[in-house]
Amino acid sequence: MTTKKNKESKYLNATPIEKLLEDAKIELGSLDVIEPTRIFKRNWVDTVRDLRLLHKENELKTLVRINDQLLTWLSSECEKAFADDLSPNLQMFIYSYDFDKNGIVYNIATSFGTKSWQNPGVNGKIAVHCSSIMHDSQPIYSILGRSSVRCVTKPEKNSWLIIDFTPKLIRPTHYSLKHYSTWDTEALRSWTFE
Repeated sequence: MTTKKNKESKYLNATPIEKLLEDAKIELGSLDVIEPTRIFKRNWVDTVRDLRLLHKENELKTLVRINDQLLTWLSSECEKAFADDLSPNLQMFIYSYDFDKNGIVYNIATSFGTKSWQNPGVNGKIAVHCSSIMHDSQPIYSILGRSSVRCVTKPEKNSWLIIDFTPKLIRPTHYSLKHYSTWDTEALRSWTFE
């Protein structure tokens, strides 16, 4: 009698790499995970999703000073099915560099690559709200644009701006900000990401 090997991972794509390495330490026995953790962090591998991308691109085994036994175990984990891969409503956007064409705003603006880019604030696909706007500012939805333009609130305390993805639920891993080269008083100083 043969038993079918379980090919479903107990991890999610968002599982921190540290959790995966700690479990590898338990499963593989006496294994130092301090150095592999440093190596992964140095290479921007923070989650299982990042690890899976490395594995998919055959780059995982290029990381030097990681135990072969650990690399084999990690590769086998990357091959498994992940519960959050199977959700029909889940979209994953993988960051490559600032203002790449992989992000959620770009994909909404292009109807997921089926149309040419159109600012999603113009057509209401993403709502943008603000506390105020200067009379000579570009429209507030310009913050979603691909080029830098002068889009500013009035110079008042506690000014705010909201990019509202409702009804979509999002869980960002990266974001990029830009602002127009203008007077120093209009430069972005601080923000809260919520």
